[in-house]
Amino acid sequence: MNKLSLLLLLMLGAAGLHAQQSVAKRAPAPAVPSTVVTAGGFAGYYYNMQNPNASLTDRNAFELRRVNLGAEHKFSRYVTAVAEIEANEAGAGGTYGLSLRQANVEIRNILPQMRVVMGLSPTPAVVTSERIWGYRSLQTMPLEYYGMAPAVDNGIAVKGKIDPHGIVAYHVMVGNGSGTMRETNSTQKIYASLGLTPVAGFTLEGYADFESETSDRYRASFKGLVGLEETGYAVALEGIYRINHHTLTPFYDQSPFAVSLYGWVEADTDIRLVFRGDYYDDDQNKPGSGLRSFEATIGVDYIPVKGVHVIPNIGYGTYTNKNSAVPKSDDAITLRLTAAFSFTSLK
Repeated sequence: MNKLSLLLLLMLGAAGLHAQQSVAKRAPAPAVPSTVVTAGGFAGYYYNMQNPNASLTDRNAFELRRVNLGAEHKFSRYVTAVAEIEANEAGAGGTYGLSLRQANVEIRNILPQMRVVMGLSPTPAVVTSERIWGYRSLQTMPLEYYGMAPAVDNGIAVKGKIDPHGIVAYHVMVGNGSGTMRETNSTQKIYASLGLTPVAGFTLEGYADFESETSDRYRASFKGLVGLEETGYAVALEGIYRINHHTLTPFYDQSPFAVSLYGWVEADTDIRLVFRGDYYDDDQNKPGSGLRSFEATIGVDYIPVKGVHVIPNIGYGTYTNKNSAVPKSDDAITLRLTAAFSFTSLK
C-alpha cells in the first residue's frame, strides 16, 4: 500500500512538471529571483516548584531551547527552495545539537492551485494546529508531543485547494516517518489532511496517518480539529485517536487518546493571554493499567515590538496511574520565563 501511494505521487509530480513546463512557455517572464532569510529561536529560565520525580523538584536553569536559521529562494514564480537548520539541546552529551529542519523544493501551479514539495518539509499532522496555536515556544502540538507523528518528514507532498474560492484544502504526503532522523526501515508513513473553511476564520480539519511494520503490525492516527481565528483571538479544539495494532508483545491493540484545547486572547495591542490544556490516556483498552495525564499551560505574552515575545508562564501537570493500587505521584508545577524572537530579511 505504501509503495503504491508513493508511485502515484511520483507519477502525479512527473505529469505536473510536464504541465508546468508547457505553461511556462506561454506565461509571462518569471519574477526576478529573490531570497528571504529567516531566523528565530526561544530561550528562557525555568524553576521546577514541584515534580513527580523528587530529584527534579527545585531544579532551575537558564535554557536555550531552539534556534533556527533558514533561507527561502524563489527561482521563479513557480519554483522555490527552502533550507533551514536548527540548534537545540538534544545534542550528544548534553551539548547543543545541530540538525536540518527543512530542505525541500516546491513547484507551484503544476496543476491549478496545486503544489508539489519534495524533501524535508512540514507534515499535515501539525501545519494547521501550529498556525492557530502560534506558540511552539511554549509547547509542541499534541501529535508531535505524544510521539504519534513528526512535525517535519522527508518525502514528497502534494497540497493545494480543491475549489477556486479556497474553501476546501488538502495536504497528502508520503514520507519516511522518522522526522529529522535517518530512516531505519523499508516502510513509509502516509499522511493526509482535508480542511474546510466555509467562512473566513473558521476551520474544520480531518487528519489521518498510517504506517505498517509488517502485514499484521501497523500504526494509524486520526485527528479532528475545529478552530476559530479572528483579529483579537484564536482558539482550537482537537481530538486524537491512535491504533497501535499488534505492535507490542504479547500482541494486542493499544489505543492512546488525547484531547487538546489551546489558544490566545488579545488583552491589549501588545499583550495576549495564552492558554492550553491537554488530556491524555496512553491506552483506552486497558482501564486498569497505564497512565492518564492532564497538563495545562497559562501565560501572558508581552510583545514590545513585532517578532519579539516575552512570556511569563506556568505549567501544571497531574499524572495518574490507572492501577488504583499504585499511590498517586506528586503533581508537576513549573514556572517559566520564555523569550522568543523571529524575523525575516529580503535579499
